[in-house]
Amino acid sequence: MLKVVRFLIVFLSAGFFVSSASAAPATFVYQGQILDEFAIPVEAASVSFKIQIFSPMPSKCLLYEESFSPVNMTDSNGLFALPIGTGTVSPSSQYSTLLDVFDNSLGSVSPTICEGVASYDANDGDLRYIRVTFNKGAGDFVVPDRPMYSAPFALN
Repeated sequence: MLKVVRFLIVFLSAGFFVSSASAAPATFVYQGQILDEFAIPVEAASVSFKIQIFSPMPSKCLLYEESFSPVNMTDSNGLFALPIGTGTVSPSSQYSTLLDVFDNSLGSVSPTICEGVASYDANDGDLRYIRVTFNKGAGDFVVPDRPMYSAPFALN
């Protein structure tokens, strides 16, 4: 059984986060490479991914969760690209769309999963954090949470 010990992540944005939700793209691409403990790319025929987006600390509330399964990584050199916003949305998600996750004008929410608080009130400038979990058949591997930053994009 190979233990995945290294996970390289490249976070690319197809442009997201603008004040006008109707003009903002509803998805972004999350890319990475899965390597085993010998730096050999994982090329399993069936890998499942879970993407979770959390509010900032100290509340750290689960705002959005979606899954991708199965992802065939045969002959992929361990590389993958997930179009976040197109997966299967979990019932534990506070928001049903990815755009709502980043809309700080929606006010206070009471997610079912929070660490130490009962609600989250979004503020201007609040970051969100992304957590990626994958399973290639030998148990879940959780990539440490990473902050998400906006990227500029052109509307025309």
